[in-house]
Amino acid sequence: MTVSDEFGDAQFEVTVTKVKFSTGDEFEQPEHGLFMGAYVRVRALADEQDTISAAEISALVGGHRYAGDVVSLLRAFDPPLDYLLDKGQRAAGWLVFDVPARHGRLVLRDIIDEHQLAEWKY
Repeated sequence: MTVSDEFGDAQFEVTVTKVKFSTGDEFEQPEHGLFMGAYVRVRALADEQDTISAAEISALVGGHRYAGDVVSLLRAFDPPLDYLLDKGQRAAGWLVFDVPARHGRLVLRDIIDEHQLAEWKY
């Protein structure tokens, strides 16, 4: 999926390649029941692209939206998706969500007008 800025200029391509779940460990416990990691690949189509913009991906479960902004030290979700890229550079890593169920949708929304750009079922 290609993501553009408010002027219609392509900024990056984003692909979700897999998801996995964890109930945490003795140090980290999810508030809603499960940590769900989405492994995301990003390719910058313009300079100075912050992959955290891909965090506009949210998990939608039972009509509730859960942000992919959980900071987890679990090795299962290493490396996190947190890079600054210039045109042509690529990165991959995990966005981590705290969700109540193993089934739902990942939704990519436009940061400016909030319309839905893409959806992945899991």
